[in-house]
Formats: sequence, C-alpha cells, structure tokens
Amino acid sequence: MGSFMEGRSPPATKLDFWLPIYAAGLVFTGIATYYRSVLAMAIMGVNAARRIYVKLSKSVMVAPMIFFESNPSGRIVNRFTKDTEALDFQILMTFQQWFNCVFAILGSLALIALINPWFLSLLPALIVIYLSVYMYVQALTTAPPTVPPSAQRASAHHGAPPPPIPPDSPQVL
Repeated sequence: MGSFMEGRSPPATKLDFWLPIYAAGLVFTGIATYYRSVLAMAIMGVNAARRIYVKLSKSVMVAPMIFFESNPSGRIVNRFTKDTEALDFQILMTFQQWFNCVFAILGSLALIALINPWFLSLLPALIVIYLSVYMYVQALTTAPPTVPPSAQRASAHHGAPPPPIPPDSPQVL
C-alpha cells in the first residue's frame, strides 16, 4: 500500500515544482517565529512586567512606616529589579520553550496524519495511554515519602534530652 499522493505528484527530480513549496515553507516558518517572539517577548513580557510593577508599587506604597525603617531602600529596589528580571528572562524563556515544544509536537502529529491518515484512528488511544502513564508517574513522584519504623523510633528521640551519664563512666572532653 503506497502513499495517497502516489501518482498525483510530479517526480522528486522536478525542482521547479518543489522549490517554491520549500521556499514558502521557509518563509512561513520565519514569519511564524517572528510573531511568536513578538507575542511572547514583547507583548506578554511587557504586560506581565507592568502588572507586577504596579502590584509591587501599590504594596510598597501602603506599607506601614516600620517596613521602611527595617528595610533599607536598596533592598526594596533590589527586590523590584530581581522580580522584574525573573519575569523578563526566566519565566518568558520557559514559556517560549514550552511553546516551541507544543508546536513541534503538533506539527509532527499533523505531518504523520497527512502521510498516514490511519494514524488518526489510533491517536485517541495513544493520548489515553500517555495521560494514564503521566498521572501514574506524577502520583509516584509526588507521594509523601514513607518513613521506616526504625527511622521513626530514632526521630522520636530527637526532642528528648540526652540520657544522663553515669558517674563511674570515663569522661571524654
């Protein structure tokens, strides 16, 4: 059983047909990458930084005087810049990497579905299997650790004072 495009497309050696398709794909990829960067870094980053700055400013402005007496102004300014820097770089880069991963997966699934349409009938079952394994592993990694009985007995003595030293035992200094 061959591809559904078999017999409908020109041969692979006919470059004047295939090169414009590849060029259009490259142009589309460049435009999509640019708009993704503008969306993630410029629009979302500026809005998030503006919101956190407004919330920080409001909370500092309504703080009692004892807050300003106990915290130097340099520490307050440092906190402002540290939170804004974390938002600008770490969180946005993490979001951008997540965005790249999701669209790479969606693109791969779309390409597989285009080449082999039977894959779409298996996709719901694969999603269910993936989600069940994910939830099982998540439950294993977030379960509280079990403490063996010997460790429970040892930890019960941590709060108690040490036993007295008998008077006839040698003293170690």
